[in-house]
Amino acid sequence: MKRSYIPFLFLIPYFVHFAIFWAFQIGFAFSMSFTNWDPSRPYVEFIGLRNYRMAFGDATFLRSIRNALIYVLYEPITNFIGLGLALVLNTAVKGRSLFRTIFFIPTISSTVAITWVWSYMYDTRGGLFNYLLESVGLPRQIFLSSLDGALYCVMLMSIWQFVGINVVIYLAGLQSIPKELYEAARISGANAWNSFRHLTIPLLRPTILFCAVTATAGSLQVFAEFWMLLGNVSMVALRNMVPLVWMFTKFRLGSYGYASAMSFIFFLVVMAFVLIEIRLLRKGGMFYY
Repeated sequence: MKRSYIPFLFLIPYFVHFAIFWAFQIGFAFSMSFTNWDPSRPYVEFIGLRNYRMAFGDATFLRSIRNALIYVLYEPITNFIGLGLALVLNTAVKGRSLFRTIFFIPTISSTVAITWVWSYMYDTRGGLFNYLLESVGLPRQIFLSSLDGALYCVMLMSIWQFVGINVVIYLAGLQSIPKELYEAARISGANAWNSFRHLTIPLLRPTILFCAVTATAGSLQVFAEFWMLLGNVSMVALRNMVPLVWMFTKFRLGSYGYASAMSFIFFLVVMAFVLIEIRLLRKGGMFYY
């Protein structure tokens, strides 16, 4: 039978798009990281690894990586809460679709709009949180102006925003488990905890891996939340800086080569963190991932 190559012609637009908007851009940014490129000058100055040496000596950039690794701790919290809510919704048939929609609305809402709402809730004078604290006799707090607490305020907002996507994914995973398996476990004498430990968790391992890896990669690349809540010039912003905000700040100041070098360094950090997470989650029966 003669093989037809016509179907492969439909892949050409994708490869053209990939080559122009992905491969070329990545290659151009990588080459720019070895230069002190300035579009106002008619020539490009090659400076070798100077930008990378500057990045490893940049205290703000190194602190931003540390803050990003702290911020990513919200991911296991959202996974734990999401799994718990999904277990509750999986047992309660009435109102499941309504609650699933309610939990999912923050995830599909605009991050800019959510950030504005939470900035008012964190407001020192008229914010909701300070109102609740005063109503129980506690003093007001400077949430977003705290050098050591602003990062955790952003984490709290992210937990509220993204727990819904985990609820929906885990609920889909739970509903895909055949009920006959739970009936067989019940007949064998297994209680609810044993069924959850030895049946639900092993069958949800691919779902747990998906939620963990996607949330980790996304949270390490956080930008809008910190940019809008904390800015980029105050002492609080510098103390709680994250890599993408610092890269964008340097890019706005014209340090294109230095910003590119930081982006590739942080790319390696993200890849290493995700690969380690996959390696750890593979243990315990996830050999097919």
